[in-house]
Amino acid sequence: MDDSSAIPARDRARVELREFESLVRLLIQYFDLSASGRMPGEDVLQPDRIAQELIERQKVLRSIVDELVQHQNMNKLIEKVRASLQREEQKLVQLGGTLRGAELCLQGPDIDHEARIAALEGAKKVNVKDIVELAAKIGSSYAAPPNWTPTEPLGNHLPPAPPEEMMRSGHLGKVCTGLPK
Repeated sequence: MDDSSAIPARDRARVELREFESLVRLLIQYFDLSASGRMPGEDVLQPDRIAQELIERQKVLRSIVDELVQHQNMNKLIEKVRASLQREEQKLVQLGGTLRGAELCLQGPDIDHEARIAALEGAKKVNVKDIVELAAKIGSSYAAPPNWTPTEPLGNHLPPAPPEEMMRSGHLGKVCTGLPK
């Protein structure tokens, strides 16, 4: 890596512009001396030599300008990437919030499930034989008439439902004491 790349491009451009300015002044000074009829001394550079120096400085200055343009393009690209990263970061933060909300929603049923299991363990046990006997007892009142198909109307039969005395003698009928018996 050469020393010129260690110096910032802005500073190198300033130095080259100062050199360019001094060479242009020398060239103007030479033309002023020539126009007045005096011959410049040996210490003053000749116009062709000054023009060569100006061309070399112009090439160096052009390369620095190209480097600055490339640097500006890279800065624009970096800003685009930063903006994109910021948008992606906002999306990640939003997804993180959604994930935390989902986690809380999933923990809720787990807590409810534990409470239900505890309630089931403490609940009164029901004998399966009693449930089967009750089903046989009220099954005829829930059943549709014989030879009935779902596409046919019920006709003069009532829809399957328990009779009123069975509903009143059930658990809800015993709990609700305010109803007439």
